[in-house]
Amino acid sequence: MAIVGDRLYTDIAVADQSDVMSILVLSGESTREDVKTSDVKPNVILEDLSEITKML
Repeated sequence: MAIVGDRLYTDIAVADQSDVMSILVLSGESTREDVKTSDVKPNVILEDLSEITKML
């Protein structure tokens, strides 16, 4: 199971507080710079949702 989201401080924060894998997609609100400066860290960062098929 994985939580996929484009908001670091909401979507990814939920996964960060659990044992669920988190996938941040950069096609929305959050940026790589946001990740660098945040305590919330996604397990995977993708440019957009189309890249998720490469993980399967």
